[in-house]
Amino acid sequence: MFHQKGYFREQTKAEETANTLSHGLGLVAALVGAPLLIMQAARIGDTFFVVGASIFSLTIIFMYLSSSVYHFLPQGKAKHAFRVIEHCAIFLLIAGTYTPILLGVLYGVWGWTLLAVVWGIALVGVFLKMFAQHLPLALSTSLYLLMGWIIIVAIVPLLTVMPIQGIYWLVAGGVCYSLGVLFFVLDGRLPFGHFIWHLWVLAGTTCHYFTVYWYGA
Repeated sequence: MFHQKGYFREQTKAEETANTLSHGLGLVAALVGAPLLIMQAARIGDTFFVVGASIFSLTIIFMYLSSSVYHFLPQGKAKHAFRVIEHCAIFLLIAGTYTPILLGVLYGVWGWTLLAVVWGIALVGVFLKMFAQHLPLALSTSLYLLMGWIIIVAIVPLLTVMPIQGIYWLVAGGVCYSLGVLFFVLDGRLPFGHFIWHLWVLAGTTCHYFTVYWYGA
């Protein structure tokens, strides 16, 4: 359990401090934003949207919490375990981000089918992260990107039910995450590359938060 191959290098103390503070800030923002989002969902949406917004909020909190703890811990078994938990949390966050959109906006055949697909991939990803020995980092990164952009297959029906401004925010979030992956991959050669990846993650989460808040029902 808790195996991972392909982590590029040990972060310096300064880098880990920046990593911890950046996602610690994300955690604080998530704790403040979550109840506001759920109240907004209750005001403008139905039960499915409230459930979706709640799941989205919980996965944001879980991801930023696990990341902050991981980067805060010194080298050792606990840090190694939280590294895997953080990577699992990314799968859950991607699926959680989809949930209010698919339940509150798209729904129907497209919504339920994509919901099953993204959560299925997320659970497979979590299983692989936790139990597969020597899992190449490129594989999990590819799964993250596949999950993140699979909404493209339903872009036509989504355009009929979501304002174009919502589509812009949704795509902007995906672009932020995707650009951030470049810095994640380059971390072995770029000082503070992981911290820059964190900043892109914060930007992506922010875009998707406002997508759900403003256009999620």
